[in-house]
Amino acid sequence: MKPFKKIRIVLTPLIFFLSFSIEAGSSDATLYVQKLFSGACKNDKSLLKDHMFEVIRTNQPDDPSKALDPENIDDRQAEFDANKDLYIKQFCNMKILGERNEGQILGVIVREYPTNPYFKSIWKFKKIANKLYLIEVDETTLGYPQYEYRDLKSEFESNALKASSELQGKIIGVNGTVWKVDKDLLGKPYIAFSGLEETGNSFDFGFLKCFLLPETLGLARMVEKGQRINVTGKLVGQEFIKIELKECAISESTVRGEGNEDSNWQ
Repeated sequence: MKPFKKIRIVLTPLIFFLSFSIEAGSSDATLYVQKLFSGACKNDKSLLKDHMFEVIRTNQPDDPSKALDPENIDDRQAEFDANKDLYIKQFCNMKILGERNEGQILGVIVREYPTNPYFKSIWKFKKIANKLYLIEVDETTLGYPQYEYRDLKSEFESNALKASSELQGKIIGVNGTVWKVDKDLLGKPYIAFSGLEETGNSFDFGFLKCFLLPETLGLARMVEKGQRINVTGKLVGQEFIKIELKECAISESTVRGEGNEDSNWQ
């Protein structure tokens, strides 16, 4: 079974600001990120701004000629002033999960969205001339296999035993078109994709039911029928025409538009 090509979830512009340097002799990458997040939670806008604008290189810190264009500094200043409260909130909500170092690259594993425990990234730092640079935010290394719902459904229809043995109990991501946002008879909230919504075939009765984690319910209120979204959860298996996932989270970057006024959430 070949998983669908992994989607790239685009980060907000604030990550681009973070190509700054700090003295590496007194602090490692993890301590630095802790300081950044802690400052954001204390609403320390001056601290956040100071670090965002200590930019001395762009994407190639090894090359002294790659200094930041002064015109770009003005653009960044305007964007920071317009969005500083959003940046403060986003940084404060991030959480350090651990480290992953590879040679000279110091990696800090970060959970970036409180509503999605599955979406993690590695902030990669490098020491150059006794300074620490954030050179990359890797959003793919810690990802999970991604599937289109119609392809996942086809795998189960082709050979349910094989699909179950390979995926049951595994964490996967699924892209699909929303059919329902509701609660079951026991009051458990879920999002469902259906074959009808995917193909328009009125005789396609198959569907995927994804039971949601508590922390993702606020985001679920924004989801509407017919919307294309990505969910990540643990595959329970297939029962008749239903594929079920549990402990599901919703990708924030795939949720757009206004909240659903007809939602059944309390």
